[in-house]
Amino acid sequence: MTAEPDSLPAYLQADPLDLAADFSLSECEASYVSAARVPNTLRGYRSGWSEFTTWCSRMQLDTLPVAAATISNYLTELARAVLLGEFVLRRQLIFWLVRVGRDRAT
Repeated sequence: MTAEPDSLPAYLQADPLDLAADFSLSECEASYVSAARVPNTLRGYRSGWSEFTTWCSRMQLDTLPVAAATISNYLTELARAVLLGEFVLRRQLIFWLVRVGRDRAT
């Protein structure tokens, strides 16, 4: 179900700057493309791809070619996880504020 890097289409394996060479880019666009090669950004891309392919495997869905519904379902699940995380963090903050207020009162 998951695609190994070598099995990706050539355009997905290509260096972003090589792809950009075929196009006339503004200075701002060229700067953006250059930033796509920064090591931390590349690590983030790899990590995100790994998370997506793991999710696809768990859901028994193909990663490539990816269906629009697969992307929509993945992003919806991510949004739910973020909202749940924010909900939990707000509750933790409430307990922390109560504790701080109690400690200051004593």
